[in-house]
Amino acid sequence: MEKDVANYIRKHTFSVMVVIITAFLLLAFGEFFLYRKTQELNKMISEGMMQIKEELKTQPESLDEIILQEEKKLEETEK
Repeated sequence: MEKDVANYIRKHTFSVMVVIITAFLLLAFGEFFLYRKTQELNKMISEGMMQIKEELKTQPESLDEIILQEEKKLEETEK
């Protein structure tokens, strides 16, 4: 009887450990995936900001003037 109980506890403990380790591995994989996506998004934003900065260097207009010009172009294309 005691051997059966000890065997049951050993198998149950092993099963619980496998489930816990699997859960941590899935969490680590998800965290790594989110980290990579965040880095990719940050890179895209940085490149966009650099393009805006370069555009402002080549054309010394203010950002507000550029936005107003783009709005006028957009309104003309909608008509």
